[in-house]
Amino acid sequence: MEATGLLREISQPAFMFIAHFVKKVLMLLDGPNRLLQSEDMALLTGLQLIVSAECVSKLRCEAEFTELRDTVTDSDVNPAPSKRQRTANKNLHQYLVEETTGQKNNDKTELLRLYCSALDTLLEEINHRFG
Repeated sequence: MEATGLLREISQPAFMFIAHFVKKVLMLLDGPNRLLQSEDMALLTGLQLIVSAECVSKLRCEAEFTELRDTVTDSDVNPAPSKRQRTANKNLHQYLVEETTGQKNNDKTELLRLYCSALDTLLEEINHRFG
């Protein structure tokens, strides 16, 4: 895989959204993670875990999703243009596709579905282990 191909892939809005989302969740869970791995676990550890679970559950709203999505769309990275000259297939010049068949592709809907399902899975796991 070429480096330009890799840069193009990680510059996609979906990849950037997932990266920012994972970073945000891991930053919320870093404190409880350190407390759970420390030798002096106490009631404070349990309280910190409950607070972090509540913080993660507060992420599951339209406003947080929109804020995260806006940060990704604001930081657009333009990858370097390809050096290879591309030519169109001459046999397909007479065909024109105006729209796709089936379900319309909507990035916002797909990202929202991914966002909510990931948060639900995380909260379910926290509640299962510590609830």
